[in-house]
Amino acid sequence: MPRSLTVIGLIVLATVASAMDWPQFLGPNRNGATTDGHLARSWPPEGPKLLWECKLGAGFASCVIDGGKVYILDRIHEKTATGEAKPAQDILRCIDLQTGKEAWSLAYDAPYEPLSYPGSRGTPCVDARFVFTLGGGGQVRCVDKTTHALVWSHSLLTDFSRAKSRAPHYGYSQAPLLYQQMLIVTPLNDDSGLVACDKTTGKELWRSVPLGGNTASFSSPLIARIGERDQILFLGNDGKHNCTLYGLDPADGKVLWSQGGWRCQAPVVEPVPLGDGRFFITGGYKANSAMIQVEAQAGGFAARMLFNASADGKSPETPSTARQAGAGFSSHMHTPILYQGYLYGNGSSVQSPKNGLVCLDLEGHTQWQTGNQPSFELGGFILVDDLLIGLNGETGMLRLAEANPRAYKQLAEAKVLDQKGGEIWACMAFADGRLIVRDHAVMKCLDLRTAK
Repeated sequence: MPRSLTVIGLIVLATVASAMDWPQFLGPNRNGATTDGHLARSWPPEGPKLLWECKLGAGFASCVIDGGKVYILDRIHEKTATGEAKPAQDILRCIDLQTGKEAWSLAYDAPYEPLSYPGSRGTPCVDARFVFTLGGGGQVRCVDKTTHALVWSHSLLTDFSRAKSRAPHYGYSQAPLLYQQMLIVTPLNDDSGLVACDKTTGKELWRSVPLGGNTASFSSPLIARIGERDQILFLGNDGKHNCTLYGLDPADGKVLWSQGGWRCQAPVVEPVPLGDGRFFITGGYKANSAMIQVEAQAGGFAARMLFNASADGKSPETPSTARQAGAGFSSHMHTPILYQGYLYGNGSSVQSPKNGLVCLDLEGHTQWQTGNQPSFELGGFILVDDLLIGLNGETGMLRLAEANPRAYKQLAEAKVLDQKGGEIWACMAFADGRLIVRDHAVMKCLDLRTAK
């Protein structure tokens, strides 16, 4: 039986936020969970109350919530009066959380187009003064929240490489990371893996060595504490499906340790810190899952694989008794959530398996899975008030369930989005009892608070 663990203290906050905020990708602690808010345990037949909705361009970008404002990076394609296409633009929108009215916006030309899945990608992050964005074409922007003016900018394609780099075939999809006075971004080219910039001026502070050498990873960096030391975790990919988990020193970007051996065609999901230096990784395309142990040693750190199911549950790196741990769980899009010693995640991929919501213990063994009863396709999950909120990525059906390791116990469901063709893959955001969801046409704010 795994040791009892809690989320508290496993991940260092990347930005200072109040309990009411969702200031970065995956929330206050970058782990898909928040302790803020008390949810109603049931919904009326028509579903949660719709507070407001606003139109958006097509895309997969999630929003952040800060100080009563919602920030999202949208992408628009417009035409001239004669019907000619204008250059595509990324547009940062600031929307009032209470009313849904746009407070202000800032647009800029962003002509890059991915080979498939057009639209916006990266989730912004905010601090007390600024909002930071990373567009699909590698445009990094720092914008003043008060004056709405551009403070500084970079291009990941030209500013951190000796030669112009190429953007990923799906576009840059990572969320930038705030840590202390730094903004950490992901050029992922032949000259640099991660880059840290002064968040106020944009000045480059350090750049790491290449972490895979190209742009085949779509996973975002995060901060974790190992022993007594904060580290940046990043899951890299060499473009040949060989993935490596790196631990970097936030002070200078130097690699402190690395562990390869796990295989995934294109990692999207972030590594999940489990405590005690253990990290759970998973991905789509039948990659299954793996677990890595990192330990502090004299003069540095050492990593080893606890289990690795990326090759149909078999791995020469692990004992035969552990080979099936992590097999059958492949989360393509969304990071599993750690809660009270168990992992909850969407076990579905573009390819099989399609295992629905899955509960795993911290040894990587499945406790239960919903399969298609119910199915969640490639939709996201968050954890609020001891409850899981899950969205079906094809139908727009929203479900509320207990975070219970013994069985899937659903409390409510309602159809909240009507996107034809599915691909409702953006992460949700939550603050002050309000849930933000989106598809390729609209963003909606739903009231999940308990009745007064």
